[in-house]
Amino acid sequence: MRKEVTAIIFLGILLGLVVSYGFYRANNALKTNGQKSESSKTQKREEKAPDELVLSVVSPNENEVVGEAETIVSGITKANSYITVSAENEDYILQANGSGTFEQKVSLIGGVNQIIVQGNDNGGVNQKILTVVYSSEFAK
Repeated sequence: MRKEVTAIIFLGILLGLVVSYGFYRANNALKTNGQKSESSKTQKREEKAPDELVLSVVSPNENEVVGEAETIVSGITKANSYITVSAENEDYILQANGSGTFEQKVSLIGGVNQIIVQGNDNGGVNQKILTVVYSSEFAK
């Protein structure tokens, strides 16, 4: 009887050690993965995102109806960046001034016109697409 009790106690201690070792390994594995994920998050934050050029078109407004055959496309962007304005009939290339403003007179065709304004500066690119409707019926 003493041998059986001793064997059971020994097996209980051995089983406890095996379970404890399993918890120890699992805990270390979770800590290692947590540290890796935190370091990868830090690396992602440190990676420089591509510079996106800020471009804001002031006029004309989206879906604006105009009564004149020409309209002025104006806006704000980074100083001295290049701007391309593509209308239905012509494309215009201009450079923003030192304060970042730009302005270009654009010819329109009768009906719906799509105007694409794109800014470029050292790899940073941004584009705005505007729809402008020209109708002589709305002339002042």
